Amino acid sequence: MALATTLTPHDATTLSLLFDPESSPSTSTVPISFSLPPDPHYPPSLLPSLQKLELAAITLAQTDPAAALPLFNTLLSTYPVYASGYNNRAQLRRLLSHPVEEIVADLEKAIELASPTGGLLAEVSELQGKVLQQAWTQLGVMRLGEGREEEAVRAFTEGARFGGDVARGMCVKLNPVARLCGSIVKEAMRKEMMVG
Repeated sequence: MALATTLTPHDATTLSLLFDPESSPSTSTVPISFSLPPDPHYPPSLLPSLQKLELAAITLAQTDPAAALPLFNTLLSTYPVYASGYNNRAQLRRLLSHPVEEIVADLEKAIELASPTGGLLAEVSELQGKVLQQAWTQLGVMRLGEGREEEAVRAFTEGARFGGDVARGMCVKLNPVARLCGSIVKEAMRKEMMVG
């Protein structure tokens, strides 16, 4: 004999988040700190100059991608621990159909440089979070293109941890078992709620 149960709004939300991966909140699971310096490797006073050089390369890439690559190379040889530069150079290299190894090396360098040093849930600056979500997502795309789905899922999961909505969507898309389980549980709960 089944008992009809009424769920509180909080319980309904909790169950929805547990069993429907597409309904997960879009907030980051890694805390963003607005009190941290934007880039852990360069003083805030230098960052506008770096971003200006980077923006010049990005702008040029929109009209002449091949001509933008030397700008990124110069930026990164002058400022070799600028994570955002590696992330954007990787994107440009993808656009220019460079070897996967070069693209992945840039993405891994961006991730290494932007990652927090205090463990899994250490705070990151807003800029670090943005670089990490983009680099992990791009890495997921690269791995998926190589047919390395497990590595792609891991990369997309990391991108989602830093607030990446595209990465979160790819995690759901690549995890049909979780979606199926969620659907089964939802249907069972719906039927249970109708009894009584």
